[in-house]
Amino acid sequence: MPCLRILGGFVSKSAMTTQQVIDSGALDVFPKLLTHPNLIIKKEICWMISNIAAGTVLQLETLVSKDYVNIMTKILKEEDVQIKSEAIWAICNFTLVEKKELIESIFRDGIVDTICYILKFKQAKYIAVGLEAMSNLLKFGKNLFPNQDGSNPVAIKLEENKMLDYIENLQYHESEVVYEKAISMIESYLEIEN
Repeated sequence: MPCLRILGGFVSKSAMTTQQVIDSGALDVFPKLLTHPNLIIKKEICWMISNIAAGTVLQLETLVSKDYVNIMTKILKEEDVQIKSEAIWAICNFTLVEKKELIESIFRDGIVDTICYILKFKQAKYIAVGLEAMSNLLKFGKNLFPNQDGSNPVAIKLEENKMLDYIENLQYHESEVVYEKAISMIESYLEIEN
C-alpha cells in the first residue's frame, strides 16, 4: 500500500511524473494487482488508471495498447461497488482525447457497450458521467469516423443496444444534471439519426 500511495501521488501530480510511472513498467504490473484479494489495492490501481487516462494522448494510447478498456470493463462488471466507481471514471476518461485512431480503437474495444452499462447504474453521478462520455463518443462518431453513408456509428451502436428509448427517458430523471445532459445529447446527436 505505501508503494501504491507513492505512485498515486506521482500520477496525480503532472504529465511528466505520470509518464515516469508508465515508463517504469507499472502498467504491466497493474493487471496482476487488480486480481489481489485486498479491495483497497484494487481501488488504488483503478484510481491511478483513471488519472493516467485523463492525461496526455501518449498516456491514453499506452493504456489502450495494453488493453485497459477491456480490463476496466471486466472490473466494472465483476468487482465490488467501491472498485466499480473508480472503474467508471477510468472508462469515461478514455473518451476525453479527440484523436481519430484512438477513438476508433476504443470503439472496436466495445467502449460504447461499456458506457451503456454505466448508464444503467442507479446513482445519478455515474449516469451523468456516462452521458458525458457517450456524448464525447457521439461527437467523435459524427466528426471523426462517420460511416460511408454519413451515419454515426456510435448512434447506430446505441440503437443496436436498444438504448435510444432509455436515453430518451433520462430526460425525465429526477437529477437536473442527468436530464440536461440527456436532452443535450438527444438534440445534438440522436435526433439527426432518427
